[in-house]
Parts: sequence; structure tokens; C-alpha cells
Amino acid sequence: MRGGFTRDTLAYELDTQQAGNRVDNVGEAGLDYLARSGSTIGTQLRHTRGQFPNRQQFGSLSVDNSYDQNELKAKV
Repeated sequence: MRGGFTRDTLAYELDTQQAGNRVDNVGEAGLDYLARSGSTIGTQLRHTRGQFPNRQQFGSLSVDNSYDQNELKAKV
């Protein structure tokens, strides 16, 4: 059994690039079976929340690019 959490931050100084500033929070959990031969099989769950503190402008339209992403993976 394993788990982890990471937080990545990306920040630009130029005003024209600040719509790309973001914070990614990633939580991960997994369960593995380890055979005597050294082989493993298991599953991995991952949840990512991407937050963009500055909205992106398209003319008069303001867009929030924040997202949530869920993954389920098999490990062989």
C-alpha cells in the first residue's frame, strides 16, 4: 500500500504570461501485490486539481481554466 501528495507551482513575472500561472495539487494512492519472483501487479488512483488564479482573456470573454482530473491505472 502506498500514497503521496505533491504540489507544484508555476508562476510567471510578465503580465502577459500571468494567465499561465497555476498550482497543481496531486494526490495518489496505490495497492500492489508483490510476488516471490519480484514481479508486481496493482492499481493506482490519482486525483489532480489544477488551479489557475488568473483568468485568461479572449477579447471581452474571461475564461477560468481550472480543472479536476481523475485517473485509474493498472500496474503490471
